[in-house]
Amino acid sequence: MTTVELDGAAAAYTAGTSVREVARTHGRSVALLYREFRQAGVPLRGRVSAPVDRADEIVAAYAGGMPMRQICARYGVAKSTVGRLVDAAGGQRRPSGKPRRVTWDAVEAAVRADATAKEAAERAGCSPRQVARLLGKLGWKWDGRCWQPPTR
Repeated sequence: MTTVELDGAAAAYTAGTSVREVARTHGRSVALLYREFRQAGVPLRGRVSAPVDRADEIVAAYAGGMPMRQICARYGVAKSTVGRLVDAAGGQRRPSGKPRRVTWDAVEAAVRADATAKEAAERAGCSPRQVARLLGKLGWKWDGRCWQPPTR
């Protein structure tokens, strides 16, 4: 881009035209235009986040335990926006994903009490396959008939 073209593009950008529109007008990519603006010392505008309507209601709904999916649908915001609002309000974020249905301690206690994997799964509220995975992670070994505790 020549100096004259760059000056024209920078003037349009500084006047408030979006960088995307300036890039389209001058036949450049947005990334290339940003690089040329930086090299020329043109002050760049940062992204401007629009204020969120009813931010206090969103934070209160999250703190009250409303699922993230419902909050996003009700208030028309993204998950990242909810997280940003909760952080700004000094709130505590919940772990993402499904809540854990079973604890390793419950599974191990059931198996130590001579329960089968099926019985342990019923007590812990999970599947026998989940019991097998958990016991394997805890160092238990299947000998073909029953689970053997880890040797310590």
